[in-house]
Amino acid sequence: MSHWYTEAKQQFASHSQPYWPLYVAKELGVSISWPAQYLRAAPDGTRAREGVSLPDFKRCIADHHGIPE
Repeated sequence: MSHWYTEAKQQFASHSQPYWPLYVAKELGVSISWPAQYLRAAPDGTRAREGVSLPDFKRCIADHHGIPE
């Protein structure tokens, strides 16, 4: 199958099934973080997302999008 078809299937799955990323993470045995306000609904042992410092965020944006500081 071509790459665009696989990507399109993934995008469709994420739109038609909003919990698809959670299902895939569980199937792969990957632990994902949740926003703190949703931890009550998260599976036991789920860790809260941590914030990112502004300098780290700016560096990441510059690295990935070619935006000079």
